[in-house]
Amino acid sequence: MALKSWFPTVIYDEILEPERNVSKRMLQYAVDFHLKNEERLEDAANVTGDVTGDYQIAHKPEFKWLNKEVFNHCKKYLEVFGVNYNNLNLFSSKSWIVACDDTRRIDHASKAVERHNHLNSHLSVIFYLQVDESSGGELEITAPLTHPLWYVPLAPYVDKLPYPSLTTINYTPEVNKVIIFPSSLFHCVQPYFGKFPRYSVVYDILITGKEGITSDNEMCIVNPLNWVDLDE
Repeated sequence: MALKSWFPTVIYDEILEPERNVSKRMLQYAVDFHLKNEERLEDAANVTGDVTGDYQIAHKPEFKWLNKEVFNHCKKYLEVFGVNYNNLNLFSSKSWIVACDDTRRIDHASKAVERHNHLNSHLSVIFYLQVDESSGGELEITAPLTHPLWYVPLAPYVDKLPYPSLTTINYTPEVNKVIIFPSSLFHCVQPYFGKFPRYSVVYDILITGKEGITSDNEMCIVNPLNWVDLDE
């Protein structure tokens, strides 16, 4: 008997090792962001910088180290696909803090972060700054809705634990863990019950060709420096 798993969804995770002072500065930024937006958490399970307008933290000096790490690990992720990075650039189009409090405070909240995807980017990167471990808040990533296993009626005939792994996977949050996956994948954050807030940094990553490439780039997004603003 031969079983082959074709068309895999590749998800990347790694534990990073920031210096203590680097971690301290990033965490302080997240704490300040949380405190500045505390009123928003009175009726919500989370507050996110892309909603409050604070969605360019990659420009902040506190995240200079993390920017380089995101670049290096996205590059490693792309190498899995045989990508020749010499012809590409990686851009952070948006970057922000996600702060989650105890989900149980909010009666109408079924998740710490509701199910969504990011069709405005190519790769999503998540880095955990702070989490009360073993207190929920898992990142759930779901197979595309077109995945054939959604349409095979297996649920009544298999054990409960193996079945979800066919269409969903949960990642336990861990301080200094980075996770990279295609932005089109739907994902959510399971209810969080920590004694202190769960802080993560999210990057929207765009992949483009390098400026001035003259070779075939039909299936590539050209570098923004080559774009023309038609409204000028």
